[in-house]
Amino acid sequence: MSTPQPHVSFLIVNWNGGPMLRACLDSIAAQTFRDYEVIVVDNGSTDGSADLPHFGQPGWSLHRRAENAGFSAANNQAFAAARGEWIALVNNDVLLEADWLARMLERGDAAPQAGSVACRLLQLDDPTRLDSAGFAFFSCATVRAWYGAPEATFDHLHHAPLGAVAAAALYRRSALERTGLFHPEYFAYYEDTDLALRLHAFGYGCVYAAEARARHRGSATGGRGSAFTQYQLRRNVEYLYWVDMVGGLAWRYLIPHLLYELCSLLAALPRGRLGNVLRAKREAWRNRGWIRSERARLRANLQAAGAWPSAQRRLRAAMTPWWQVILRPAR
Repeated sequence: MSTPQPHVSFLIVNWNGGPMLRACLDSIAAQTFRDYEVIVVDNGSTDGSADLPHFGQPGWSLHRRAENAGFSAANNQAFAAARGEWIALVNNDVLLEADWLARMLERGDAAPQAGSVACRLLQLDDPTRLDSAGFAFFSCATVRAWYGAPEATFDHLHHAPLGAVAAAALYRRSALERTGLFHPEYFAYYEDTDLALRLHAFGYGCVYAAEARARHRGSATGGRGSAFTQYQLRRNVEYLYWVDMVGGLAWRYLIPHLLYELCSLLAALPRGRLGNVLRAKREAWRNRGWIRSERARLRANLQAAGAWPSAQRRLRAAMTPWWQVILRPAR
């Protein structure tokens, strides 16, 4: 006997999440909006964090993998099993306030052209400061998520991010069925930026639910500023730049992009991580065949959907001019 289709599907990826995962699932169980399912994909955890009693209740499922396939591939697996009209992505180190889902749905339902909803994500250790409020995307190919901004003085009323940070975000399923979710080549980091750019190319914007609050430990798995995080960021930025900057945008902003990446090389020198950044760039170069084919596939999909003629215009309108990265430091 089939169960009724839920309105929302929560997707959570776990890898050795420890007590964080339990706290995250408890915060989902406490949501005031109840019409949802929960799908957790465990990436081969060895700390017992996936052995929780939550999965014994209806609508909660656990999918175990033997290996760590990364954030992107695991979320894709969860999405393939999801049935909801809305898809809620939540990191295992996030705690949701009880009305988070209700507030996110209220904002999303009020904006039928929005493909995603961003929330007010606060730092777990210092909730007076933002962890993110969605993100802006500079045309040199970097982002700002307003990490560390004082929450009390931030202009939540007029805030309009380009995309939602996937640590705690809501996506319209019908939009994802046109764009796909994440590219598994990303493994971790910038996958939500890549998705946001694709959503904009197809005509789906992002809205901000200022009253939907959550708290985020931040880089609990990869480590903020770690060599792993740096490698993933510097490689993946090339993927999204050369795939998603459609209609000649990649060539238009090539010099600002190269200058910004040169700055990342220079910044890596004092920390002894120049080799790490160069390895990331070399890996991106080795995958140039995938980049070409994925760029061609994106163009073909946009043409088939009738979205290609205006895709460049939509992206240019959504991006922040590259030179503002000097005035507003990127994340």
